[in-house]
Amino acid sequence: MQASDVDDLLHIFGDPKVMAVFGTAPFNREQMERWIKRNLEHQSRHGYGLFSVILKSEGLLIGDCGLEHMVVDGIQITELGYDFGSDHWNQGFATEAA
Repeated sequence: MQASDVDDLLHIFGDPKVMAVFGTAPFNREQMERWIKRNLEHQSRHGYGLFSVILKSEGLLIGDCGLEHMVVDGIQITELGYDFGSDHWNQGFATEAA
């Protein structure tokens, strides 16, 4: 993931179908930039994080996947997470990336 991925990731996180999964409104550009910054800082701090997933046949960023450190109920855990554009759901990309 790079700061320059903002437009491609905004296509995903700006999609109401994707954000309904999280129970939140679609991101605007400022929110997307903050989200990317947080993820890049996470990668620097922990040495791992979410990485962009590129559909090689089209050179298209279709999502992200990776490990994310977080605290849940006061307990430190590492979660495998992924986010994909709704037009790429149910095609096995999340399973392959994970």
